[in-house]
Amino acid sequence: MSLAFDGPFLVDRSGPPGTVRLRGTGVEILLEGVATDPLPAMLANVSVEEEIAGSSRQLALRAGSDMYRISARHWRVHEAKPDLYAGTLARFAPSVAERCAARLLLATAALPGAAALYRLWHAWRSR
Repeated sequence: MSLAFDGPFLVDRSGPPGTVRLRGTGVEILLEGVATDPLPAMLANVSVEEEIAGSSRQLALRAGSDMYRISARHWRVHEAKPDLYAGTLARFAPSVAERCAARLLLATAALPGAAALYRLWHAWRSR
């Protein structure tokens, strides 16, 4: 199996031991259970080729003319697609009036009697 992604990719090793994240623009490649990590801090366009050998996967990461061989237990790709749910979730967004009311209540939270204001607002909203 072979997948190609446009870069550049930042190599992030800040997670749990054996976990390497390749963070690109809109794409994240997560490598879990990495035994060896010969990767530099930045990679250009990346293509991933997978060979399964027993319980581990042998990955060949190609970045431009360079090739890096990595043994990993698991890998996955996450592509953010915010437009996919935008139309569906738009009807649950608060209205302009609700946003203004929330800003007003937060601005008055430090005033004496704010708890009473909150109770009145909640009673009005719950009708």
